[in-house]
Amino acid sequence: MHLLFAAAQTVFSLWMLIDAIRNQRAMVWRLAILVPFGEFAYFLAVYLPDRGIDPMRDIRKLGRSVVHIPVNVAEVESIAREAPSPENRLKLAEAYREDGQHDQALPLFDEYVDRHPLDIAPRFALANCLLLLDRADEAVPHLERIVELDRAWSDFSATFELARTYNMLDRPADAEALLTRIAKGSQRLAPTIELASHLANVGDRTAAAIELRRALQTYKRSPDFIRQQDYYQAKRARKLLKTL
Repeated sequence: MHLLFAAAQTVFSLWMLIDAIRNQRAMVWRLAILVPFGEFAYFLAVYLPDRGIDPMRDIRKLGRSVVHIPVNVAEVESIAREAPSPENRLKLAEAYREDGQHDQALPLFDEYVDRHPLDIAPRFALANCLLLLDRADEAVPHLERIVELDRAWSDFSATFELARTYNMLDRPADAEALLTRIAKGSQRLAPTIELASHLANVGDRTAAAIELRRALQTYKRSPDFIRQQDYYQAKRARKLLKTL
């Protein structure tokens, strides 16, 4: 039994080492694989996330959903009053937002974004507050700015939110133009899936199918690391294509 386990562990270590070398991982990971149980660390931290599976992230999400600890707004308010640094006021904005007090969070996010115009996450939070307060037209410039700074930020979250906001404001042509531009400028499948969904929703199912087929052909010719990252997106694209 011990010999069988040792043989299986050796094969697993070689598999992980070959993957690390093939994908040109940092030397620290190649050396870590050679340390006892280092191959399991590589498998969880690098190999699975590359294939769209992040067990540590999923465990953290599960923990937050099972044991939700509400934010202590009063405590964060007290800290911000005693030390009103931009960072503490940003934490207060986040506390208000988590507590559902979007009207209270909004001016604090606005203040922080004005001082730190290149900081994307607070700007996205600001846009989110505006959307929740039914001020979509005011959210658009912030979402557009994020797309200018980094269209792929947070797995295209701002890009897709901007497209949805355009549609909400009865601007489907702007949504289609945005998604088309992003899809054609990226090897990733998510933008094309979003574009195809938009096209299908506005009744152009033929164009949606064409876009998905084109993207899946590109996916097949992509480097290994792209195919690994988009493995589950490819399954989504094929499933959507079957419905068209």
